[in-house]
Amino acid sequence: MIAGFSLLALSASELIPRPKPRDNHMIRTMLMENVISFGEILEAADKLSLEEQETLIDILRRRVNENRRTGLLHDVQKARKEFQKGRCKPATPKEIMKEILS
Repeated sequence: MIAGFSLLALSASELIPRPKPRDNHMIRTMLMENVISFGEILEAADKLSLEEQETLIDILRRRVNENRRTGLLHDVQKARKEFQKGRCKPATPKEIMKEILS
């Protein structure tokens, strides 16, 4: 057992997660209670079929990417507001590096 996952060896160099019986009711209950530890999330994901695990991974990747884009948009909007208020000035990369290193 490694990091909450049981593994089934296919060959000496290949390892895949061992499918476990599904218990979607337990997963829904834990999600509704909103009191889930990271380990419990991993255990719940381990109970999904391989196809459901791949779908979950795709959904999480899209959400992470969307959150990063949202954060970047927020940072850009904040920087533009600061620039409009005169709190910062345009600078070349050389000028920025000079200020950072001083």
